[in-house]
Amino acid sequence: SQQGIRSMLVSGDTEQSAEAVAAAVGIREVQARVLPEGKAQAVAGLQSDDRRVAMVGDGVNDAPALSQADLGLAMRTGSDIALETAQVGLMQSNPVRAAQAVLLARATRNVIRQNLGFAFAYNILLIPLAAGLAVPIFDAAGGVPGGLTWLFGERGQFEPIAAALAMVASSISVLTNALRLNRWQTGSG
Repeated sequence: SQQGIRSMLVSGDTEQSAEAVAAAVGIREVQARVLPEGKAQAVAGLQSDDRRVAMVGDGVNDAPALSQADLGLAMRTGSDIALETAQVGLMQSNPVRAAQAVLLARATRNVIRQNLGFAFAYNILLIPLAAGLAVPIFDAAGGVPGGLTWLFGERGQFEPIAAALAMVASSISVLTNALRLNRWQTGSG
């Protein structure tokens, strides 16, 4: 698909039932009459092609494949063993929600990476200033310019209040970036 997710239906049901379900949710690849160990083997086969595999299931027969998958997603109406084996429980019994859960996880991972970048940038830029890196620079320049004394004092030492404000600004940027996930919708990432 356009999000880089390849969907296939691997079912223990008849070809007719599996094809009907696949058509209803827009899945083109279908394997029917597959035993539980066959489902796990199908997952392992995809993994052997260096693919990360998510498995969605709801029954006892899905447990081996849910366990084999890199990510197991169980429908909340599923069997206890499926729910216990999976890493994620889907609140709605709708297979389309599985793809949405993967996309939301990707968006969350991206926000985490961005937030780590913000935090590292803050530390990389401001720790040297707090350690006095600007003092020799301002000494060589003949002192701190008047407009920067609130930030660097008279000697060029980073002011504690400025460091505190910068830390608050860093925290607000991280929090604001994380809150973008509240507006996340399928496809908007």
